[in-house]
Amino acid sequence: MKIQIVILFLSLSTLVSAQENLIKNPGCELPLVNGKIPNWVEVVGNEWTKRTTDPRPKEGQGYFFAGNTADAELNQTIALDDYSCSIDLGNQRFFFIGSVMSTAKNPPDQTTINIDVLDAGDVVLGSYKLGPYNYATWTPVTYSFIAPVKTRKIKIRLRSTRQSGTTNDAYFDDLALAATPEGKNFTIASTTALPASCGRTDGVLSVSIAAGPQIASRQYSIDGQIFQPSPTFINLASKNYTVTVKDGGCVQSQTATVGTKNPPKLDRVNSASASCGRADGAISLTLASGSGASQYALNSQPFQITPVFFNLVGGKYKVTVKDGDCIVSDSITVGNKSLPRIDDVKITDASCNQPDGTVTLVVTGGSGAGQYSLNGQTYQLTPVFINLASGDYKATVKDGACLVDRSVKVGLKKLTFNTFQIKDATCNQANGSITASVQGGNGTKTYSLNGKASQSSPAFQNLAGGNYTITVTDGGCTASQTATVGAKSAPTIDGMQTSESTCGQQDGTLILTVSGGSGNRQYSLNGQTYQSSTTFQNLAVGSYTVTVRDAANCTVKREVSISASGDCYVFVPDAFTPNRDGVNDFFQLVSGYKINYTIRNLAIYNRWGEVMFSRENFSILEKDGWWDGTSQGVVADAGAYTYYFEYVDINNVTISRRGVVTLLR
Repeated sequence: MKIQIVILFLSLSTLVSAQENLIKNPGCELPLVNGKIPNWVEVVGNEWTKRTTDPRPKEGQGYFFAGNTADAELNQTIALDDYSCSIDLGNQRFFFIGSVMSTAKNPPDQTTINIDVLDAGDVVLGSYKLGPYNYATWTPVTYSFIAPVKTRKIKIRLRSTRQSGTTNDAYFDDLALAATPEGKNFTIASTTALPASCGRTDGVLSVSIAAGPQIASRQYSIDGQIFQPSPTFINLASKNYTVTVKDGGCVQSQTATVGTKNPPKLDRVNSASASCGRADGAISLTLASGSGASQYALNSQPFQITPVFFNLVGGKYKVTVKDGDCIVSDSITVGNKSLPRIDDVKITDASCNQPDGTVTLVVTGGSGAGQYSLNGQTYQLTPVFINLASGDYKATVKDGACLVDRSVKVGLKKLTFNTFQIKDATCNQANGSITASVQGGNGTKTYSLNGKASQSSPAFQNLAGGNYTITVTDGGCTASQTATVGAKSAPTIDGMQTSESTCGQQDGTLILTVSGGSGNRQYSLNGQTYQSSTTFQNLAVGSYTVTVRDAANCTVKREVSISASGDCYVFVPDAFTPNRDGVNDFFQLVSGYKINYTIRNLAIYNRWGEVMFSRENFSILEKDGWWDGTSQGVVADAGAYTYYFEYVDINNVTISRRGVVTLLR
């Protein structure tokens, strides 16, 4: 690959500045977008930014700065599709110029510019490294090269390498990439066409080329035919053409149209409506252009020299104009003037055994002086017919000689059950309901259930499960229908299996056997959260209320007790020493397993039967309130004392105990 490094900076810079700069945002002048430099891609490092001072830009208001990254690269890929022809001929030269600078420090940071040439698939065909540079002031660098064949892209890569310090002080500014002006692909500037005569092939088409290099002898073709050296095509018919120009390896195409010379053109197509279905309509044509020797035809009839057609019935027609070999067509509708039309019929059905139906015709069109008849009877001026029994009728509208018929049917306001809204009875109770929906009648309906007294409401409440006959009456009309109220039984607790709770523990269980009810059942103990399982575990000794609830919210309750197993004792001391030393100072009962027994009463007697201490209804787990060896504030003598107490055990049984305790001093 041959690279020419041009030393004459001034002349080359002048050449580049006169051409289109192919690099976008070449001087980092555009504002940052989300902190990034527009049109450029960060490849290495992520601190590339626009800098405006320290140092000042070479030109403009900004330049490229890599930030603090030790090694950073920024690149831009440029498409060369407009130069493909010259490139593939091997004679397309590109020119690059730019300015670089590094801050004066030891050693200074380095700038490098790489130019990669790529094919359409991004395969690298050549790569040119410019630098590294470490100029302390803005210094221009200039290069030129001939692009290899098949080059379709050029990638400009700016490389900044930190040599010392904490910032990467290597800068780039005023970048430019240009091509020799004669290398840009040619384009088709315009096509000029002379129209063809009607039905003839005498049109002409000419092609003009815009500025662009002529690589070889240009050749021209239309619609894929053989190429020719002339840009002019003759003997063409009126149509669209695809024009193709070939110059070396470059091919350009464009669509061109050859029109028709002075064809006939319809200016107006007028029609006169036929009246009431008669053949008295007309069509007239007016031409905007033509030779003056035009002929006219209607539908498939023969051509005539006059542009007017008479004696037409209402309908759609095709009009055709022939002028030499040119033919144009259009369509037009001949209307039916003032024809009356029955747009709608409004009907009120007759009541049971009463001729009180009505028919109202909604009529549009016509002269407005129409008359109306029902079943061929005398015509009347109003479109409303009353006092009609149920049945079929023929309505007729007469407007002059025009007659329009419509079949109508007056129905009977018979009573018809639409639906029943039924609520089933639940929980073995009479809480079901039936609500009837009935159509027809005059709106004064009454309802009865199983032949009982009638009521105005269609709803019947407090019904048990079963079949019911609902009868509706309206005037002389009566209708009956049967409806069924379902019965959803409440759930039944068939059995309860319990296991005892070990004394002082919560290990009792309860297993329910349940049947009946609606849908899924749920279970609760003592009003707590419902569960789907019939088993309750970890139960303490005591009484419980079991509740079963089904999907219809029916509930059933039962009482159950969990009894105790094992030895649940109450310990009674046989002696105590109330000397206030903190050890065994009180006569105090102790609960085995710390069960919270209720002491109904406790009494201490001396040997003469006098009460020394008494207390009622307190918890055995209380720490205070026990006998401290005194009576009414007087210290009791040492000796034997009789105790008596009653308590309620875990099976809710009252137990009494009696014995002797010794008070030691």
